[in-house]
Amino acid sequence: MEKQALHKIRQAIAGIVIPSAILLQPLAFAKEPIATFPHKNGVFSMAFSPDGNQILTGTKNKAILWDKKGNKLQIFPHNNYVISVAFSPDGKHILTGDEHKAAFGVNKEKNYRSFLIVVLFFR
Repeated sequence: MEKQALHKIRQAIAGIVIPSAILLQPLAFAKEPIATFPHKNGVFSMAFSPDGNQILTGTKNKAILWDKKGNKLQIFPHNNYVISVAFSPDGKHILTGDEHKAAFGVNKEKNYRSFLIVVLFFR
């Protein structure tokens, strides 16, 4: 697996096994994965929610919130590739970072961007 995220309770691992899908696999590595999370344009980042019941993925022009069974819960549109995703400690907000070094905080319950952080790098 090129990238992976470990479930907080350490019951499962999610990994990008091909560029356009994530598999949620029990740590016991049963024959079948728990769920598959298909993407049309590749997956660049992923994170588990603090309670372990949701997965957030970053892809081309959006971040997607999933339940642990592989159902899409919400889509958060972006203008660029989402290369980094994270949950707040309480799980109510997500943070996404794009390929142009802009980071967005999103209240997932109200589906609005609560703030924008622009990160500048100087040489």
